[in-house]
Amino acid sequence: MTLTAIHTSASPSATRPAATDDPLLDALVQARQRIEQATLEMRILLALGREFTAPRPYTLKQLAQAAGLSLSGVRTAYGPRELAYLQLVLSGGQMVPSFLRGPVTALRHRPSPELDDGHQ
Repeated sequence: MTLTAIHTSASPSATRPAATDDPLLDALVQARQRIEQATLEMRILLALGREFTAPRPYTLKQLAQAAGLSLSGVRTAYGPRELAYLQLVLSGGQMVPSFLRGPVTALRHRPSPELDDGHQ
């Protein structure tokens, strides 16, 4: 599963052809594509923060504030496609995209609970 596959299956407009004869329409299509890409990246990052962090996940409140969403917005932002994609990336079966490199590296180097000095 690739990031493009997730994007195409999640976005009905991803299969629409881009306008080619009008600069304004072209700019709007490109802006919409950037928004859709950013939304996809946010869904994947939210799934990473909730489902793949140890020793405990980020709270809904932390993620909601960072993403500009409500608590329920975070809870429903991602689903099986994003989780399957992250499992593939984290297992080494898929290249880590640039927007995930920093977070994945940080998560791999997070201290384990016994190294936490007991501070919570």
